[in-house]
Order: sequence, then C-alpha cells, then structure tokens
Amino acid sequence: TSANNDIRLYKSTNFPHEWRLHKSLIQNVSAADTNIFLYEDRWWLFTNIDSSDIGDHCSELHIFYSDQFDSINWMPHSKNPVISTSQQSRNAGVINSTDGLFRSFQIQDFNFYGKSIGISKILLLTPDDYQEKIIHAIEPTFIKNIKGTHHLSYKYDVAAIDFYRYENIKN
Repeated sequence: TSANNDIRLYKSTNFPHEWRLHKSLIQNVSAADTNIFLYEDRWWLFTNIDSSDIGDHCSELHIFYSDQFDSINWMPHSKNPVISTSQQSRNAGVINSTDGLFRSFQIQDFNFYGKSIGISKILLLTPDDYQEKIIHAIEPTFIKNIKGTHHLSYKYDVAAIDFYRYENIKN
C-alpha cells in the first residue's frame, strides 16, 4: 500500500485470490514492509517509513501501538525511529516462538535488494523503550540457486519465507 501513502488492512473474500480493502490504518505516510502482531496484550505495528521523501524505505524502523488490531488511532513509539541504519531497519517479518519474540530484517548490499535476512531478539518492547540484539544471519544457501531472500515470519508452527533465484529455462 506504499504507493497510496497509507498503511492498509485487507480482508480475504476468497482466499488466496480475492481481497477487499477493510480499512486504512495510518494515512498520509510513505511506508513499506509493515508487520502487525500481538505482544503482551497490545497490538504492535512495525513499519519502515520514508521520512526523507526520497523513496528510502530501508533506513528507518518505526513502531506504533494500539489496543485494537484494526485501529485507526495507532500511537507512535516515543523513540521513533527506533532504528536508523539501512543494514538493520528494513522489516522482514516477526518470529514468535517459545524462545521469545524476534524480528527478522533485510540485509541489503550495494545495488542488491534482499541479499539475506538478519534475526534480532527483541529484548524490550514498551511504548517508551525498544531494544533488540542481532543474533543471527540467514544466507540464501538453503535451496539451490537462491540469490537473495527478504522475508521470514513464524508462529504456531507455520513459517513463511520468500526468496528469489535464477533458473535457466530450456525450450
């Protein structure tokens, strides 16, 4: 929904092929790679905002919170942007497991979008504080011919990951 300058929530009317707009959660914002999740009885929205207005969604991680999943009144974290580095800011998913809460992030390279994925353990998440510690990197070597990857989410024993690879197609 980045091209519309808002963060939108869609509902499936015929999964996975048909979707309809449910609500615009945050308007008038250039954002990408938004993740919404429940943690300690509060909804959290992690997103990458281009506050410089130059099309850069890789350099700033912003956090918002609400009591409702589909709220239109998301409160900004008091320390936004909570991370300001292109090597760690770009969201790649949320991992919620018995070992804790983790954030995956895209590791970029020069002129290379989605080189690999980094994993940070979220150590502290409150409306006024945020701390994470980088613990791991996942290189794109887990399937033959992968060149990059930039999403990993996990919850309830279900994982979602995307990657891209080059293949020679023979006629």
